Amino acid sequence: MGKVFSDQRFLKYVLTLTGYFILYVQVMLMFPIVVNEIAGSPTAIKWMYAIEAIISLTLLYPIAR
Repeated sequence: MGKVFSDQRFLKYVLTLTGYFILYVQVMLMFPIVVNEIAGSPTAIKWMYAIEAIISLTLLYPIAR
């Protein structure tokens, strides 16, 4: 375990993906309910998912380079 914790690049990668996973779960569980209540239409949920996909790809691209 000492070797794992001493690898700073790997730890940054794991923490970044952990944060991404937490945000992803938040989007999948809570945001559709809130968006439906605010917009009053389930159609707004598809736009929410489209925007989430664009933001995710944009923010994760620098990590994958």
